[in-house]
Amino acid sequence: MSWDEERIRSVLHTLARHRGDSTLIEVKRADKGLPKSLPETICAFANMPDGGTIILGVDERSGFTITGVGNPAEIEGGIASQAREAVDPPPFIATTSVDIDGKTLVVAEITGLSITNRPARHKGRAYLRQADGDYVM
Repeated sequence: MSWDEERIRSVLHTLARHRGDSTLIEVKRADKGLPKSLPETICAFANMPDGGTIILGVDERSGFTITGVGNPAEIEGGIASQAREAVDPPPFIATTSVDIDGKTLVVAEITGLSITNRPARHKGRAYLRQADGDYVM
């Protein structure tokens, strides 16, 4: 399913009402570059049967406000690089940039690894996604 402004606004509205991320969607502020916790989240989603989605350029703490990212191409490349270098085995990630109100968001869809390739690990630790967080298995 493709990501566009309407879908993102709908998802952000739902997350704001819920007051937190979900098992399938994580938002991260990335206006100053890639978040340090990104590899753990990629790893956790890779270990989920249906994977998950990370939306970069949204501030959860301020009510899911769109903050945007500085350099979308750099962010997309960084996501792919972290998946290859920090997660073993690396999952497939499809990225999309979406402009909303003059700000660009980057959406990363992480495909869950097959059961024979799980668990994915980051720094030797396997993570799993539960509710609004990434937890060591």
